[in-house]
Amino acid sequence: MSEWISVKEKLPDKSGNYVAAYGNSERRYVCQIWAQLHGDGSLAWQWDEYEGGDEDDLIPFSQSHYQVTHWMPLPEPPAWPPKQKDAK
Repeated sequence: MSEWISVKEKLPDKSGNYVAAYGNSERRYVCQIWAQLHGDGSLAWQWDEYEGGDEDDLIPFSQSHYQVTHWMPLPEPPAWPPKQKDAK
């Protein structure tokens, strides 16, 4: 699995879903988050307030009191369908 990357060191170089650590002075959280890279090179972190909604439901982190501090690429999903263990 990847290591956490500080947003002070590097930001994602393309739009996509990532794992992010965020919070404020009182609380810390980890979640899947969308990073939107704009044409001017700026990046906006966005999260889905309704979980499972569409792009219109994305809320910019700039409108919250939380700050993304670290991120990492999503891990590869498990193989599907799951491999069956050999029955003995």
